[in-house]
Amino acid sequence: MPWAALLLIVGAGCAVPHSKIATHALPPRPEDGSEREAWIESMHRAAPGVNWREIERENRRRSVARLAKTAASAPSGVWQQRGPTNVTGRTFVTAVAGDGDTLLMGSGDQGGGLFSGTPESIGWAERATSLGTGVQQMVVVPGAPESWVVVGDNYSVQFVSTNSEVFVSTNQGASWTRPNGLPAPPPCGFRVTRLLREPGASRTVYLLITVPYCVPTPTYTLLRSDDGGLNFISLVSGTYVAVPDLWMSRTAPGPLYLLSDSGLKSSSNHGASFSLLSTLPGGAWDSLHLAGSEAGAPSFYFLASNSQQNTSFLFASANGGLTWANRGSIAALTSDPYLAFGVITASISTPSVLMLGGIDAYRSTDSGVTFHPVNNWWEYADDPAHKLHADVRLDCISYRGTETFFADTDGGTYMSTDLGATFNNITQFGIINGEYYSTLTSKNDPNLIAAGSQDQGFQQSAPAPLAAMSFDILAGGDVGHLASTAGDHNMLYAVGAGFSSSVFVLDRESPPQNVTATPPYPSARNRSWFPFILADPTNANAFYLTGDPLFRANLDAAGWHWTAMPQNFSRGTSDYLTALAISHANPSYWYVASSQGRLWYSHNQGATWTLSASQGPEAHYFYGTTMLCSPALATTCYVGGSGYSGPAVYKTTDGGVTWQAMAGGLPNTLVLELAFDDPIKQNLYAAADAGAFVFDPVTATWKSIVTQNAPLQDFWSVEGVPGLSAVRFGTYGKGIWDYLPKPPSLRFYTLTPCRVIDTRNAPGRLSGPALQPGTGRMFAMAGVCGLPAAAQAVSVNVTVVGATTDGYLTLGASDRGIPGTSTISYRAGVVRSNNAIIGISNDGAGGFTAFNSSAAPVQLVLDVNGYFQ
Repeated sequence: MPWAALLLIVGAGCAVPHSKIATHALPPRPEDGSEREAWIESMHRAAPGVNWREIERENRRRSVARLAKTAASAPSGVWQQRGPTNVTGRTFVTAVAGDGDTLLMGSGDQGGGLFSGTPESIGWAERATSLGTGVQQMVVVPGAPESWVVVGDNYSVQFVSTNSEVFVSTNQGASWTRPNGLPAPPPCGFRVTRLLREPGASRTVYLLITVPYCVPTPTYTLLRSDDGGLNFISLVSGTYVAVPDLWMSRTAPGPLYLLSDSGLKSSSNHGASFSLLSTLPGGAWDSLHLAGSEAGAPSFYFLASNSQQNTSFLFASANGGLTWANRGSIAALTSDPYLAFGVITASISTPSVLMLGGIDAYRSTDSGVTFHPVNNWWEYADDPAHKLHADVRLDCISYRGTETFFADTDGGTYMSTDLGATFNNITQFGIINGEYYSTLTSKNDPNLIAAGSQDQGFQQSAPAPLAAMSFDILAGGDVGHLASTAGDHNMLYAVGAGFSSSVFVLDRESPPQNVTATPPYPSARNRSWFPFILADPTNANAFYLTGDPLFRANLDAAGWHWTAMPQNFSRGTSDYLTALAISHANPSYWYVASSQGRLWYSHNQGATWTLSASQGPEAHYFYGTTMLCSPALATTCYVGGSGYSGPAVYKTTDGGVTWQAMAGGLPNTLVLELAFDDPIKQNLYAAADAGAFVFDPVTATWKSIVTQNAPLQDFWSVEGVPGLSAVRFGTYGKGIWDYLPKPPSLRFYTLTPCRVIDTRNAPGRLSGPALQPGTGRMFAMAGVCGLPAAAQAVSVNVTVVGATTDGYLTLGASDRGIPGTSTISYRAGVVRSNNAIIGISNDGAGGFTAFNSSAAPVQLVLDVNGYFQ
């Protein structure tokens, strides 16, 4: 079935007009402030008074310290990023570095970080390894030193930052500190509504901070820094009903404008005081978004929204904000009024051009009187190079001397130089920031990975002997909980999120493949937004769907059938099942866990169930719990979940009758998946908000394996890959990684990404000419970009440019034979890039040979980012 058709099937069954789930259709948000706070806190199942956000911040700080401490020591294992190189995750903001050419992309929510490159980039460099947060707003302050100021939030709700953090770097992202002068946040934190920098050579930065629902009276505070974001002072403050906003010219110093309940105000003394320009038109609003065009008086627009009534109205002013015209309801945004950043922006030069961001992007050329979509979200599937992905955040800035609209979406960043009429995807390749819920690697090929992701759907790798691979999208939306009876991709199941969604079914792992969808989930008393599924261990054409009740789905000649199992697991409460495990040692032994942490067991294949006297961990609010049976002992099983108010992992050795905590060494965190590295070795690993962990049976404690070049990230999934002696993790913002527990005798050292070879340049030792067809060329890299003569192997990004025929390159040490596997394959007319680790010569020259298999010359670009010694 075509992917676009699958998108329509899933979208038709969802409560929102597209197949996106976790960020758009959370459980109904309570209107009362205290209830809303309790609702948000419940997302990670923490007890009242337990600040799980601060717990995870401290966990992240410890991980940063651990990375710094282990950078100069022998690694406990080697981490390798596996991709995808061609499927971009969520980006939030685009800024221009001080050189006027380099773009900086703020990425994702939970640890997505920061990347740099240019629109021509095919290898975006990570610039904030130690930051440990998603970047939602950013400004670059010129001068000496150039400073980067960012606003991050690891746990935003529906794109609205609920607990902002502010950081500043004066060494282009190598290290980060918190500015001085910020107010102490309440327990629920504060939100940075807007971060602005005064244009030109000024080092003035503004922060508008709001303290939201968790206080009796919400307040805002405007702060200013005159030293590039290192130190802030408070200027003005007040109370609010509607969240306020700021605006100032993007091209020249001028007044600062503040839009709040009392109206539009301007300041000509850098925010020290404000003068009222106009009051707001009447209306019951809870958020305000201000945009302006420097052309005109200037021209202003503001969007006033009421999230409870699901309404948004647009107002326009052509006389500098003195009077306002009501443009009416913006129906395009009523399905998604929570987008906080980039929801509205106006052209610098043409005040009649206005753009709105929501699920889709909308453009007006008549000052907001009428709007037209740039494209519909589902068109992305057939033309990702030009059609915007869903969930759009917009900005308009001057870049390379041209007025440029940037659209940051849940599928990467796009740019437009024709005032938003058309867009080009500038992060389609080379930025590895995907948000993954689950992976399942085929037992037949350790490089054949199926994955479920946020926003980029159900995916499968294009297996190749490369470090980082490309992936194909099989179906769109939010997808997780992959399952297979045989452990391969023949009858592979993947959950599409949503109460009325479906399960995707991949019929075979070898082409020609077919992806279909089951009928919508049957009605249940309750279930997770991402209900857990388990493939039937004895029938590849059947699986189990958790909730209350537990359902079994089976496929026969007449199609799919849902059968409800008789047990009532809620027992008059709102509880429901969030995990199921069936022992492979004895399929009669079944175990389940519930949302509220109740544990049940059955020793007769689910015919009857007994509630354990032991309490287990509660579940993640939309993804559930994790359960893992011992491959050898039917009476042994593990369960993992929320560990903020109790142990995150428990174990039973008596078939579920009792469970014992396994919390030693594990920080208070949320465990999302447990897995063994190998059914024989049975080393136990955990993927958690606080990182990746392995259980040491000798000391009965968990040990973090987030060391050296590991991603500083939330880990959502883990699985063993015995064929590579590796453990594979899915992260929520840095793609898919392999961990090799047994490191080689060599130590790995990181280098600042540096270009070593570019054959497009004039002839030279590490430059032109192009690689000639059917032959190899030797390069010697020692002494360049910090690469020592003693290095034995290098970690590189390999890029092929200017190919006129299909082919592949093989890179290997110059004092040994050409390796038997290619390093990168490419197609005519397509620029390709991949990460790789290549051996180099032992003679101190740092030599390797690049063999060009094609029938035509090709250009090689090679960047080094680390080495083994």
